[in-house]
Amino acid sequence: MDCPIKGGKDAAADLIVGFCAGSLDPATLVAFERHLEHCTECSAQVLAQRSLWQALDQLPAPRINPDFDEKVFQRIAQEEALGILASHRLLSWRHALPLAAACVALGTAVFMKSPEPTQAPPVTPPQAVQIEQVEHALDDLDMLKQMGFENVGNADAVKPI
Repeated sequence: MDCPIKGGKDAAADLIVGFCAGSLDPATLVAFERHLEHCTECSAQVLAQRSLWQALDQLPAPRINPDFDEKVFQRIAQEEALGILASHRLLSWRHALPLAAACVALGTAVFMKSPEPTQAPPVTPPQAVQIEQVEHALDDLDMLKQMGFENVGNADAVKPI
């Protein structure tokens, strides 16, 4: 096992506290015990943690009022009676004013940058098609098909057979 102190203080603190509390999984516990045999830095941290816990165990426990539970349950009932909005103060002016200012700024930006209405291009009336032109075009297509050209309507695919 690599030294947890050299790896980072958070990992070392979690490992040392878990070791002193007896909450490490068996594999980690065995690996850390082996590491403690060789690492004086980690051993010193474990001794310091154990002495701290012993000092805390010697302190007298604070006296708890006999009506503590009753007061807690009354407070819970009051909070539920007020409802979620009052208990969490979701609608406070401190939060509403910046939100309102942001909405006004966004709305102003949208209206200031709105595109100008564009005018549609003038519609040109369709040109009159002469029947003779259509007949000549159809006759030309029939003639090309008879000559062996495929896909006469597609200019890219015109190939003789």
